[in-house]
Formats: sequence, structure tokens, C-alpha cells
Amino acid sequence: MLLRQAYGLVIKEERTRQLLTVRDLHEISKVSIGYISEIETGRKEPSSEIINSLVDALCMELDVFLFRSAKKVREFRMSKEFVDSRSYLAHNKSRPAYPEYAMADATK
Repeated sequence: MLLRQAYGLVIKEERTRQLLTVRDLHEISKVSIGYISEIETGRKEPSSEIINSLVDALCMELDVFLFRSAKKVREFRMSKEFVDSRSYLAHNKSRPAYPEYAMADATK
């Protein structure tokens, strides 16, 4: 799980917990509906300014938002799915442990 995916999950969970629609959050935060949707689905990584706008609109404290996001990443990293994938990769040395970094290394 990427951090942007965790951010999106926390924003969506809090928005739905407060019974707000994406449009409601847009009206409060002034962040576009499409961008909120892309953040919530993990397709976009929000800037610190956007995170601050959304967190304020949801009446959350930034440290609580960051903690909940980090907790989601940790829970995923402790999940059987992640552990099994890491175990497979550790035994298959021909594949990099983090494929997303392999492309960055190849361009050096």
C-alpha cells in the first residue's frame, strides 16, 4: 500500500463517517470533486496544502489524520498478503523486492 492510498482511505472513511458526500466535502474544502475522488481512490497524491484543506474541512487534527494513515500502511505491511508477497520475492532473487524502484534504478 502506498501512502497516497492510505490518505485516500482515511479521507473517505472520515467523510462517510460524518455522512458527507464528495460534493459536501468539496463545498467545505474548496477542493474539486474530481480531485477528491482521485485522492480517495489512491490515484492522486495530494499536496500538503490539499491535505490540510481536507483535514480542516473534516474537522480532524492533522496528527490524527497522519497517524491513521500510517496505521493503515502498517496494517497492510503486517497482513498475510504482504508478508506472502515479500516471502516470494525473497526466494526469487531475479525480481526486485520493490518493483516500483527497479525502473528508477534502471534509468541511472
